[in-house]
Amino acid sequence: MTPPLEALRPLSPGAAAPYAAMTFGPSRALLHQCGTAPGASAQAVGAEVFGAPVGLALAEIHPARPSAVLRSIYVEEPWRRRGIARRMLALLEAHLRERGVTVVGATYVSDSPGYTATEALLRTSGWSTGTPRMRLGRFHIEKIMAMPWLRLEPGDRCEIIPWQHVTGEERDRVRAWPDFPAQLSPFTNPAQEEPLVSTALRLRDIRPAPDGTTIAADLAARYGRIMGWMITHRVLPDTVRYSALYVRPELPIPGRGLSLIAHSIRRQGLVRDELRHALAGVAVANEAMSATLLRRLGPYAEGIATSYEARKSLQL
Repeated sequence: MTPPLEALRPLSPGAAAPYAAMTFGPSRALLHQCGTAPGASAQAVGAEVFGAPVGLALAEIHPARPSAVLRSIYVEEPWRRRGIARRMLALLEAHLRERGVTVVGATYVSDSPGYTATEALLRTSGWSTGTPRMRLGRFHIEKIMAMPWLRLEPGDRCEIIPWQHVTGEERDRVRAWPDFPAQLSPFTNPAQEEPLVSTALRLRDIRPAPDGTTIAADLAARYGRIMGWMITHRVLPDTVRYSALYVRPELPIPGRGLSLIAHSIRRQGLVRDELRHALAGVAVANEAMSATLLRRLGPYAEGIATSYEARKSLQL
């Protein structure tokens, strides 16, 4: 029997406050930006039963593309399996379409409590079948601090420094790289960047090598002294996500990426009472790094999961 819904409606920031507990982390801040006005960067739909909030569907809008991402969808336990989530999603899609959004995407994780329900909801709502996107490892800092390779160093010619110590000029040189890997950008989501853990790989010695080669000087002249980074984001009060690892492929000595990871983990270990947990993700398409995650970190993980991505066209 369909529950007596008093309201199934789009939310304004003022009306969204009672729904804050129905989403999580960074997505909660989107409730302050939701609305139907053209400039709003989020769209939210709430469900109420007898005047009490029981469900929330929330999407972030990227008007320049124009696309949106379904950030969360939730229904209180007593009101599940009654079609509320499906109707909220349909109304959310309708309002996104009115805002000019042509495609909406969603990411969900295989070990999350709502994985099966989310997959079924999207499938029955006309979304694409989820495709594997990331391998995700979940870790406790005490366990990964015991890994034997945490003392790795980057070699004599490089040093690893906190990312926050990278100068403005050095950051501008990175932004100017002609082959900049956008999916591994160190500049994504700076508001969540964790300065206590994020690190950078910098060329320290650019003098000619004993054999006369000038690889370091040539790289510095072309790209600047920053050669890579391990950028982390605080996604929960006690959890850091290791989000973006990159090292310029021209560096001749392997293992620099692992040394960046090692330094970041050691820095997290210094504040282990505050940051007890870590997440690490590698694109499924990056087979080499996926293998490294499983081989180097897998034995120390609390769990390894896969994230999936689904999409739906909103064009009629």
